[in-house]
Amino acid sequence: MNRLAPPGERVILRIRPHPVYILLTSLGWLVAVALLAAAAVWAGRSFGITYTGRIVTALAALAIVKLIWQTLQWGSRDYVLTENRAAGMLGVIRRYRSDLPLARLQHLTMYRSLGERLTGVGTIGFATAGTAFVEMYWVMVNRPSDVLAAARDAMDRAQGRAARPLPLIGLAGGIGAGKSEAARILGELGCAVVDSDAEARAVMQRPGVRDELVRWWGSEILDADGLPDRRRVADIVFRDSAQRRRLEALVHPLVRIVRDERRAAAAVAGARAVIIDAPLLFEAGVDRECDAVLFIDSPRELRLARITARGWDEAELNRREAVQLTLDEKRRRSTHVVRNSGSPAQLRDDLAAALESVLRTMPVAASPAGC
Repeated sequence: MNRLAPPGERVILRIRPHPVYILLTSLGWLVAVALLAAAAVWAGRSFGITYTGRIVTALAALAIVKLIWQTLQWGSRDYVLTENRAAGMLGVIRRYRSDLPLARLQHLTMYRSLGERLTGVGTIGFATAGTAFVEMYWVMVNRPSDVLAAARDAMDRAQGRAARPLPLIGLAGGIGAGKSEAARILGELGCAVVDSDAEARAVMQRPGVRDELVRWWGSEILDADGLPDRRRVADIVFRDSAQRRRLEALVHPLVRIVRDERRAAAAVAGARAVIIDAPLLFEAGVDRECDAVLFIDSPRELRLARITARGWDEAELNRREAVQLTLDEKRRRSTHVVRNSGSPAQLRDDLAAALESVLRTMPVAASPAGC
Protein backbone atom coordinates (compact mmCIF):
# COMPACT_ATOMS: atom_id res chain seq x y z
CA MET A 1 0.00 0.00 0.00
CA ASN A 2 1.33 3.45 -0.90
CA ARG A 3 2.06 5.49 2.21
CA LEU A 4 0.79 8.67 0.55
CA ALA A 5 -2.41 7.28 -0.93
CA PRO A 6 -5.33 6.52 1.44
CA PRO A 7 -6.96 3.11 1.04
CA GLY A 8 -9.42 2.98 -1.83
CA GLU A 9 -7.99 5.93 -3.79
CA ARG A 10 -6.77 5.14 -7.29
CA VAL A 11 -3.14 6.15 -7.81
CA ILE A 12 -2.65 7.96 -11.11
CA LEU A 13 1.02 8.76 -10.77
CA ARG A 14 3.79 7.97 -8.35
CA ILE A 15 7.22 9.46 -8.96
CA ARG A 16 10.27 10.78 -7.21
CA PRO A 17 12.88 13.30 -8.38
CA HIS A 18 15.11 12.23 -11.25
CA PRO A 19 18.57 11.07 -10.00
CA VAL A 20 20.05 14.20 -11.59
CA TYR A 21 18.63 15.93 -8.48
CA ILE A 22 21.70 14.66 -6.59
CA LEU A 23 24.10 16.43 -8.93
CA LEU A 24 22.13 19.65 -9.49
CA THR A 25 21.52 20.27 -5.78
CA SER A 26 25.19 19.60 -5.02
CA LEU A 27 26.71 21.42 -7.97
CA GLY A 28 27.30 24.84 -6.41
CA TRP A 29 28.78 23.31 -3.28
CA LEU A 30 31.03 20.96 -5.28
CA VAL A 31 32.31 23.82 -7.43
CA ALA A 32 33.17 25.79 -4.28
CA VAL A 33 35.02 22.78 -2.85
CA ALA A 34 36.94 22.31 -6.11
CA LEU A 35 37.98 25.97 -6.10
CA LEU A 36 39.13 25.73 -2.49
CA ALA A 37 41.13 22.60 -3.29
CA ALA A 38 42.75 24.33 -6.27
CA ALA A 39 43.57 27.34 -4.09
CA ALA A 40 45.12 25.05 -1.46
CA VAL A 41 47.33 23.34 -4.08
CA TRP A 42 48.39 26.70 -5.47
CA ALA A 43 49.21 28.02 -2.00
CA GLY A 44 51.23 24.89 -1.24
CA ARG A 45 53.31 25.28 -4.37
CA SER A 46 53.74 29.02 -4.01
CA PHE A 47 54.55 29.22 -0.29
CA GLY A 48 55.90 25.77 0.44
CA ILE A 49 53.03 24.73 2.71
CA THR A 50 53.44 21.03 3.44
CA TYR A 51 49.98 20.15 4.68
CA THR A 52 47.98 21.09 1.57
CA GLY A 53 47.52 17.40 0.81
CA ARG A 54 45.55 17.01 4.03
CA ILE A 55 43.41 20.01 3.13
CA VAL A 56 42.64 18.57 -0.28
CA THR A 57 41.85 15.18 1.25
CA ALA A 58 39.53 16.80 3.80
CA LEU A 59 37.77 18.77 1.07
CA ALA A 60 37.34 15.62 -1.01
CA ALA A 61 35.84 13.87 2.02
CA LEU A 62 33.41 16.78 2.49
CA ALA A 63 32.41 16.52 -1.16
CA ILE A 64 31.68 12.84 -0.74
CA VAL A 65 29.66 13.50 2.42
CA LYS A 66 27.67 16.16 0.55
CA LEU A 67 26.90 13.74 -2.28
CA ILE A 68 25.84 11.05 0.20
CA TRP A 69 23.56 13.50 2.00
CA GLN A 70 21.93 14.66 -1.22
CA THR A 71 21.47 11.02 -2.22
CA LEU A 72 19.61 10.45 1.04
CA GLN A 73 17.54 13.58 0.37
CA TRP A 74 16.70 12.28 -3.10
CA GLY A 75 15.66 8.91 -1.70
CA SER A 76 13.44 10.53 0.93
CA ARG A 77 11.31 12.40 -1.62
CA ASP A 78 8.14 10.72 -2.83
CA TYR A 79 5.33 12.25 -4.89
CA VAL A 80 1.89 10.77 -5.51
CA LEU A 81 -1.08 11.90 -7.58
CA THR A 82 -4.37 10.13 -6.88
CA GLU A 83 -7.87 10.73 -8.15
CA ASN A 84 -8.50 13.00 -5.14
CA ARG A 85 -5.19 14.51 -4.01
CA ALA A 86 -1.63 15.52 -4.79
CA ALA A 87 0.78 14.55 -2.02
CA GLY A 88 4.48 14.72 -1.31
CA MET A 89 6.86 13.51 1.37
CA LEU A 90 10.44 14.52 2.11
CA GLY A 91 13.02 14.68 4.88
CA VAL A 92 15.80 12.37 6.04
CA ILE A 93 15.82 12.98 9.79
CA ARG A 94 12.45 14.68 10.10
CA ARG A 95 9.70 13.64 7.72
CA TYR A 96 7.39 16.25 6.19
CA ARG A 97 4.20 15.44 4.32
CA SER A 98 2.10 17.73 2.13
CA ASP A 99 -1.38 16.74 1.03
CA LEU A 100 -3.52 19.01 -1.17
CA PRO A 101 -7.07 17.96 -2.21
CA LEU A 102 -7.46 18.30 -5.97
CA ALA A 103 -10.92 19.77 -5.47
CA ARG A 104 -9.29 22.83 -3.84
CA LEU A 105 -6.41 23.26 -6.28
CA GLN A 106 -6.43 26.40 -8.37
CA HIS A 107 -2.88 26.93 -9.62
CA LEU A 108 -0.41 24.54 -11.23
CA THR A 109 2.94 25.90 -12.31
CA MET A 110 6.09 24.52 -13.89
CA TYR A 111 9.54 25.97 -13.19
CA ARG A 112 12.72 24.95 -15.01
CA SER A 113 16.12 26.35 -14.13
CA LEU A 114 18.93 26.27 -16.69
CA GLY A 115 20.26 23.06 -15.17
CA GLU A 116 16.81 21.49 -15.27
CA ARG A 117 16.28 22.46 -18.90
CA LEU A 118 19.65 21.00 -19.88
CA THR A 119 18.87 17.70 -18.15
CA GLY A 120 15.22 17.45 -19.21
CA VAL A 121 13.67 17.74 -15.76
CA GLY A 122 11.45 20.36 -14.13
CA THR A 123 9.71 21.39 -10.92
CA ILE A 124 5.91 21.39 -10.55
CA GLY A 125 4.22 23.73 -8.07
CA PHE A 126 0.75 23.32 -6.53
CA ALA A 127 -1.39 26.00 -4.84
CA THR A 128 -4.96 26.04 -3.60
CA ALA A 129 -7.59 28.73 -4.10
CA GLY A 130 -7.15 31.83 -2.01
CA THR A 131 -3.38 31.51 -1.59
CA ALA A 132 -0.77 33.81 -3.07
CA PHE A 133 2.08 31.31 -2.94
CA VAL A 134 2.94 27.77 -3.99
CA GLU A 135 2.19 25.33 -1.19
CA MET A 136 3.87 22.20 -2.53
CA TYR A 137 6.68 21.49 -4.99
CA TRP A 138 7.48 18.31 -6.87
CA VAL A 139 11.17 18.96 -7.44
CA MET A 140 13.10 17.94 -10.59
CA VAL A 141 10.72 15.35 -11.98
CA ASN A 142 11.33 13.71 -15.33
CA ARG A 143 9.07 14.70 -18.29
CA PRO A 144 7.64 17.68 -16.37
CA SER A 145 5.23 18.69 -19.14
CA ASP A 146 3.59 15.27 -19.01
CA VAL A 147 3.42 15.41 -15.21
CA LEU A 148 1.85 18.87 -15.36
CA ALA A 149 -0.71 17.67 -17.92
CA ALA A 150 -1.60 14.64 -15.78
CA ALA A 151 -2.02 16.83 -12.69
CA ARG A 152 -4.18 19.31 -14.57
CA ASP A 153 -6.38 16.57 -15.98
CA ALA A 154 -6.78 14.98 -12.54
CA MET A 155 -7.63 18.38 -11.07
CA ASP A 156 -10.28 18.98 -13.76
CA ARG A 157 -11.83 15.59 -13.11
CA ALA A 158 -11.83 16.05 -9.34
CA GLN A 159 -13.51 19.42 -9.62
CA GLY A 160 -16.18 18.00 -11.89
CA ARG A 161 -15.59 20.33 -14.79
CA ALA A 162 -14.73 19.85 -18.43
CA ALA A 163 -11.11 20.19 -19.49
CA ARG A 164 -12.16 23.35 -21.33
CA PRO A 165 -14.75 25.06 -19.13
CA LEU A 166 -15.19 28.02 -21.44
CA PRO A 167 -14.10 28.56 -25.07
CA LEU A 168 -10.77 30.37 -25.22
CA ILE A 169 -10.34 32.57 -28.30
CA GLY A 170 -7.08 34.30 -29.16
CA LEU A 171 -6.70 37.50 -31.17
CA ALA A 172 -3.83 37.84 -33.63
CA GLY A 173 -2.86 40.33 -36.31
CA GLY A 174 -0.27 42.85 -37.30
CA ILE A 175 0.75 45.79 -35.16
CA GLY A 176 -1.95 48.44 -35.49
CA ALA A 177 -4.47 46.02 -37.04
CA GLY A 178 -7.10 46.89 -34.44
CA LYS A 179 -6.93 43.93 -32.06
CA SER A 180 -7.80 46.09 -29.06
CA GLU A 181 -10.89 47.45 -30.82
CA ALA A 182 -11.86 43.91 -31.78
CA ALA A 183 -11.46 42.83 -28.15
CA ARG A 184 -13.66 45.71 -27.00
CA ILE A 185 -16.41 44.74 -29.45
CA LEU A 186 -16.23 41.07 -28.44
CA GLY A 187 -16.59 42.20 -24.84
CA GLU A 188 -19.81 43.97 -25.81
CA LEU A 189 -20.94 40.72 -27.46
CA GLY A 190 -20.81 38.90 -24.12
CA CYS A 191 -17.22 37.71 -23.94
CA ALA A 192 -14.73 38.23 -21.13
CA VAL A 193 -11.55 39.91 -22.36
CA VAL A 194 -8.10 39.25 -20.92
CA ASP A 195 -5.61 41.96 -21.90
CA SER A 196 -2.32 40.06 -21.71
CA ASP A 197 -0.33 43.23 -22.28
CA ALA A 198 -1.93 44.91 -19.26
CA GLU A 199 -1.52 41.74 -17.18
CA ALA A 200 2.15 41.52 -18.15
CA ARG A 201 2.61 45.18 -17.17
CA ALA A 202 1.03 44.48 -13.77
CA VAL A 203 3.20 41.39 -13.29
CA MET A 204 6.36 43.36 -14.09
CA GLN A 205 5.44 45.85 -11.37
CA ARG A 206 5.38 43.17 -8.68
CA PRO A 207 8.29 43.79 -6.29
CA GLY A 208 9.90 40.40 -6.86
CA VAL A 209 9.74 40.66 -10.65
CA ARG A 210 10.85 44.29 -10.66
CA ASP A 211 13.88 43.43 -8.51
CA GLU A 212 14.83 40.60 -10.86
CA LEU A 213 14.67 42.94 -13.88
CA VAL A 214 16.88 45.45 -12.08
CA ARG A 215 19.35 42.67 -11.28
CA TRP A 216 19.48 41.80 -14.99
CA TRP A 217 19.56 45.23 -16.59
CA GLY A 218 20.26 47.79 -13.88
CA SER A 219 18.17 50.48 -12.24
CA GLU A 220 18.22 52.52 -15.48
CA ILE A 221 15.14 50.57 -16.60
CA LEU A 222 13.03 52.11 -13.81
CA ASP A 223 10.89 55.20 -14.26
CA ALA A 224 10.48 58.10 -11.84
CA ASP A 225 8.07 56.03 -9.73
CA GLY A 226 10.54 53.17 -9.37
CA LEU A 227 8.61 50.88 -11.73
CA PRO A 228 9.89 49.20 -14.90
CA ASP A 229 9.69 51.60 -17.83
CA ARG A 230 8.01 49.76 -20.70
CA ARG A 231 9.85 51.65 -23.41
CA ARG A 232 13.26 51.00 -21.87
CA VAL A 233 12.48 47.33 -21.44
CA ALA A 234 11.19 47.17 -25.02
CA ASP A 235 14.43 48.74 -26.28
CA ILE A 236 16.35 45.88 -24.65
CA VAL A 237 14.19 42.93 -25.63
CA PHE A 238 13.48 44.00 -29.20
CA ARG A 239 17.22 44.40 -29.84
CA ASP A 240 18.22 41.07 -28.30
CA SER A 241 16.09 37.93 -28.80
CA ALA A 242 17.91 36.16 -25.95
CA GLN A 243 16.86 38.91 -23.53
CA ARG A 244 13.31 38.74 -24.86
CA ARG A 245 13.17 35.00 -24.20
CA ARG A 246 14.61 35.61 -20.74
CA LEU A 247 11.85 38.12 -19.96
CA GLU A 248 9.16 35.84 -21.36
CA ALA A 249 10.35 32.91 -19.23
CA LEU A 250 9.93 35.09 -16.13
CA VAL A 251 6.66 36.87 -16.95
CA HIS A 252 4.59 34.45 -19.04
CA PRO A 253 4.05 31.76 -16.35
CA LEU A 254 2.77 34.45 -13.97
CA VAL A 255 0.50 35.92 -16.63
CA ARG A 256 -0.89 32.46 -17.32
CA ILE A 257 -1.91 32.09 -13.66
CA VAL A 258 -3.80 35.38 -13.89
CA ARG A 259 -5.37 34.28 -17.18
CA ASP A 260 -6.58 31.02 -15.64
CA GLU A 261 -8.14 32.98 -12.77
CA ARG A 262 -9.92 35.28 -15.24
CA ARG A 263 -11.19 32.27 -17.17
CA ALA A 264 -12.63 30.62 -14.07
CA ALA A 265 -14.29 33.88 -13.02
CA ALA A 266 -15.73 34.33 -16.52
CA ALA A 267 -17.32 30.87 -16.39
CA VAL A 268 -19.00 31.74 -13.09
CA ALA A 269 -20.20 35.06 -14.52
CA GLY A 270 -21.78 33.32 -17.51
CA ALA A 271 -19.57 34.79 -20.25
CA ARG A 272 -19.91 33.30 -23.74
CA ALA A 273 -16.15 32.92 -24.24
CA VAL A 274 -12.82 34.28 -23.05
CA ILE A 275 -10.91 36.51 -25.45
CA ILE A 276 -7.11 36.62 -25.16
CA ASP A 277 -5.72 39.90 -26.47
CA ALA A 278 -1.99 39.12 -26.52
CA PRO A 279 0.48 41.06 -28.71
CA LEU A 280 2.68 37.96 -29.14
CA LEU A 281 0.01 35.26 -29.12
CA PHE A 282 1.91 32.83 -31.36
CA GLU A 283 5.41 33.80 -30.30
CA ALA A 284 4.55 33.16 -26.63
CA GLY A 285 2.80 29.87 -27.43
CA VAL A 286 -0.54 31.12 -26.06
CA ASP A 287 -2.26 29.96 -29.26
CA ARG A 288 -1.73 26.36 -28.11
CA GLU A 289 -4.13 27.03 -25.22
CA CYS A 290 -6.80 28.53 -27.48
CA ASP A 291 -9.80 26.78 -29.01
CA ALA A 292 -9.75 29.24 -31.90
CA VAL A 293 -7.70 32.22 -33.13
CA LEU A 294 -9.19 35.23 -34.92
CA PHE A 295 -6.74 37.02 -37.22
CA ILE A 296 -7.58 40.73 -37.48
CA ASP A 297 -6.47 41.68 -40.99
CA SER A 298 -5.80 45.29 -41.95
CA PRO A 299 -3.81 46.88 -44.80
CA ARG A 300 -0.35 48.19 -43.96
CA GLU A 301 -1.22 51.82 -44.76
CA LEU A 302 -4.07 51.76 -42.25
CA ARG A 303 -1.90 50.08 -39.62
CA LEU A 304 0.83 52.65 -40.14
CA ALA A 305 -1.68 55.49 -39.74
CA ARG A 306 -2.90 54.02 -36.46
CA ILE A 307 0.56 53.55 -34.94
CA THR A 308 1.57 57.05 -36.01
CA ALA A 309 -1.20 58.30 -33.73
CA ARG A 310 0.56 56.42 -30.90
CA GLY A 311 3.76 58.35 -31.51
CA TRP A 312 5.57 55.60 -33.40
CA ASP A 313 7.02 55.79 -36.89
CA GLU A 314 7.51 53.30 -39.72
CA ALA A 315 11.02 52.41 -38.48
CA GLU A 316 9.59 51.40 -35.11
CA LEU A 317 6.91 49.32 -36.83
CA ASN A 318 9.55 47.55 -38.92
CA ARG A 319 11.78 46.94 -35.88
CA ARG A 320 9.00 45.31 -33.90
CA GLU A 321 7.65 43.26 -36.78
CA ALA A 322 11.15 41.94 -37.51
CA VAL A 323 11.20 39.94 -34.26
CA GLN A 324 7.70 38.50 -34.73
CA LEU A 325 6.25 35.84 -36.99
CA THR A 326 5.34 37.11 -40.43
CA LEU A 327 1.76 38.19 -41.00
CA ASP A 328 1.34 35.43 -43.59
CA GLU A 329 2.37 32.82 -41.01
CA LYS A 330 0.05 34.29 -38.37
CA ARG A 331 -2.79 34.31 -40.88
CA ARG A 332 -2.08 30.71 -41.85
CA ARG A 333 -2.08 29.54 -38.23
CA SER A 334 -5.34 31.31 -37.37
CA THR A 335 -8.74 29.61 -37.60
CA HIS A 336 -10.69 32.69 -38.76
CA VAL A 337 -9.74 35.89 -40.62
CA VAL A 338 -11.69 39.10 -39.90
CA ARG A 339 -11.07 42.10 -42.12
CA ASN A 340 -10.74 45.51 -40.42
CA SER A 341 -10.60 47.96 -43.30
CA GLY A 342 -14.20 49.16 -43.35
CA SER A 343 -16.56 50.82 -40.94
CA PRO A 344 -16.80 50.01 -37.21
CA ALA A 345 -20.29 48.59 -37.85
CA GLN A 346 -18.90 46.21 -40.46
CA LEU A 347 -16.16 45.08 -38.09
CA ARG A 348 -18.75 44.40 -35.40
CA ASP A 349 -20.89 42.33 -37.78
CA ASP A 350 -17.89 40.31 -38.95
CA LEU A 351 -16.71 39.67 -35.39
CA ALA A 352 -20.22 38.59 -34.34
CA ALA A 353 -20.33 36.14 -37.26
CA ALA A 354 -16.87 34.76 -36.42
CA LEU A 355 -17.82 34.36 -32.75
CA GLU A 356 -21.00 32.46 -33.63
CA SER A 357 -18.99 30.23 -35.96
CA VAL A 358 -16.52 29.38 -33.17
CA LEU A 359 -19.24 28.73 -30.58
CA ARG A 360 -21.13 26.40 -32.94
CA THR A 361 -18.11 24.13 -33.18
CA MET A 362 -17.41 24.05 -29.43
CA PRO A 363 -18.76 21.47 -26.99
CA VAL A 364 -21.14 22.80 -24.33
CA ALA A 365 -19.13 24.13 -21.40
CA ALA A 366 -19.69 22.98 -17.86
CA SER A 367 -22.16 25.05 -15.89
CA PRO A 368 -20.75 27.50 -13.35
CA ALA A 369 -22.05 25.30 -10.57
CA GLY A 370 -19.71 22.58 -11.71
CA CYS A 371 -16.65 24.78 -11.61
